[in-house]
Amino acid sequence: MEKRDLYKKEYEAQLDQYSEQLVILRGKVAGAQADMKVEYEEQLEKLEKKFSELKEKYSHISQASEEAWKDLQQGSEKAWHEFKSAFDKAIKHFQ
Repeated sequence: MEKRDLYKKEYEAQLDQYSEQLVILRGKVAGAQADMKVEYEEQLEKLEKKFSELKEKYSHISQASEEAWKDLQQGSEKAWHEFKSAFDKAIKHFQ
């Protein structure tokens, strides 16, 4: 399997995993006490925006030429790092 194909498969798996985790967080936000709900909703919106950006980057990587995908890979790695940091922070806050 080519490196690009492997990268895409791993990216898809991470998208699926975090998509499921966001569903769980949405459930926690829906069940939150009123005084915390607004703050949780704001954090969830930020996470969902970052997640949407990750899905867009995946789309670009999937459609990129062999040469261009390496440049896109670097940008997506940075975006993943930012998302994961924000996600971990939100998880700690929601607990």
